[in-house]
Amino acid sequence: MGVLLILRRRLPKTGQVTAIEYWVYLPEPKLPRIEAIMNRMISENPHNRPGRPCIGAREGMLFSDIRLHMGIARRERNAHIFRPDLFASTVELTPEVLQALGDARAVAKLRYVAEQPLADRRHLQFMPHLADAVAELGSGVAVFDSVSEWLMTSSSFHSRLSQVPNQERIDQHLRVCWVQWGEEESVQTRGFLKIGLPELKTTAIPADERSVVLAVMEEFAGQVWKDGVLPESADIPFMGQT
Repeated sequence: MGVLLILRRRLPKTGQVTAIEYWVYLPEPKLPRIEAIMNRMISENPHNRPGRPCIGAREGMLFSDIRLHMGIARRERNAHIFRPDLFASTVELTPEVLQALGDARAVAKLRYVAEQPLADRRHLQFMPHLADAVAELGSGVAVFDSVSEWLMTSSSFHSRLSQVPNQERIDQHLRVCWVQWGEEESVQTRGFLKIGLPELKTTAIPADERSVVLAVMEEFAGQVWKDGVLPESADIPFMGQT
């Protein structure tokens, strides 16, 4: 069985960059001390396993990288980032998350943006552990991955890292979503921006073809993530054929 995907690239307005960003919702508008964050991420990281630290010298170099930014946004000045009705349709809003948004008074914005190609993907490992450390030290109530559009309670985010300490895996960053906007429905990716590639979007898809197109896009996106290159065209296996 063959399937043809017609894709559109969702390019940033300022040109292609690598960007990864987490918002940690906090009860108070205060960032933990950088020394405490470093200790929590390295020597006191609860996700470390014997002989396998989550943050080693390779990832630790990002602490001094000028492309790393940490800041605070107060609720009274940024009310829109606390409103559940303003999140994208792909963001799951559970009762626990809604309660967390109501309890928060500030957001720690943790951002890493590179305008030049990166030599590796260490930032994919570093940034989730940074978010987890800030959440624990700052008594955070929720964590939002603004690129992949995942929003969860801080305890759920912590559990996720415990299950998968290696955060360079594709399933920890890339999503393939069915998105409805007005009368148009399409399959889109969320997360390619983290490795410097444009997000993908199909043309309008009939609802009865949803499962097929989702499966094909997942296969294609997985290969693109592995190779780190977006080809102009590709033969995509589906149900044993191409």
